[in-house]
Amino acid sequence: MKKIVMILTNGFDPDPRVYKEAYYLVNRGFKVTVLCWDRDINRNNPVKESIDGINVVRYKIPSEYGSGKKQIFAYTKFIIRCKKYLCANDVNYVHCNDLDGMIAGYISSNHKSKLVFDMHELYEDVGEGHKLKRKILRFVTKLMIKRCVAALYENDIYLNDNYRDIRSKLKPLKNYPDSKLIVPMNKLSAEKFRIGYFGGLRTQIPQFTTLFDAVKDMDDVEVMIRGTGPDLKMLQELSRKYTNVTVGGPFDGIKELTDLYANIDIVYAGYRPDSDTREYAEVVKFFECILTGTPIILTDVYTSMAKRIVSSGYGIICDTLNVEQVKSAIIKLKTERQFWDECSKNEKRDAHLYDWNEAVKILDEVYK
Repeated sequence: MKKIVMILTNGFDPDPRVYKEAYYLVNRGFKVTVLCWDRDINRNNPVKESIDGINVVRYKIPSEYGSGKKQIFAYTKFIIRCKKYLCANDVNYVHCNDLDGMIAGYISSNHKSKLVFDMHELYEDVGEGHKLKRKILRFVTKLMIKRCVAALYENDIYLNDNYRDIRSKLKPLKNYPDSKLIVPMNKLSAEKFRIGYFGGLRTQIPQFTTLFDAVKDMDDVEVMIRGTGPDLKMLQELSRKYTNVTVGGPFDGIKELTDLYANIDIVYAGYRPDSDTREYAEVVKFFECILTGTPIILTDVYTSMAKRIVSSGYGIICDTLNVEQVKSAIIKLKTERQFWDECSKNEKRDAHLYDWNEAVKILDEVYK
């Protein structure tokens, strides 16, 4: 039995994408162990456990997400722990999640194991005015890809000329939702119109502030946000100024998503308009909305998704920094029931186009 170790710089609570890949590989006959960095020592996650055949080892090293240079010491301790494990165990593959996981895997591996780089995002996306930082991140990303047998990508921007020289290493793996984990069901009825967002919370404070201001005088609307990330504490503080906004913490992306989506009417997905990925990005929320028939409000400059939302009728695109535009979009979806029904129907019609169980088969090419 071939052995795969996955390096992950979060606590695997579980991380839905990592879980989906690990679960697939376990069912293909591999022994999979996830070495993860659990930064929140106040959580009662066990140090070792088995989840659906996936072995999980958590290194409890306290640190805060998004704290930058302050994390270096804790990150180094995580790398040392990984190195000790990999030196003590025979491993065929080290599957490294995200750039920080890839660097940790490269440093800690014994270089007998084959490396796989799982790129969940575009790492050079640092916004405008950071040319040097962008060049450094692109250089490091390409260097790490060259050290791997394969690199999995979500964002098609990796197919542009900047990555032409390492294109042979690139394998597509879109983060489509697994219909076994998030089950489409009818929306549960409620007295108020419910707007939701479930996922990572970072670099979105201005967009969420716009949403909160748009609904502050709507007594028949409530906003529910769940997730984790560097923006969480600030969003929780901000939400206290509004009577119809709730910002919760982490959720179980394997067990809770079905119920979460059943209890909202639309998703608000506001993102940075200056993101380098805006032309190609396809966020998991977009696919979750399609699978669950949940109309979406999306930042209009995210070209790939925006075009499909308009052409296929999945919801509304607008400037998510403009209170009046966001308010108008919410009112339309709230008051025009036929329009809402059409959006939901269109999404369910196309759900089969975004099938995780087909996409994940690319791992068979990687792990031959």
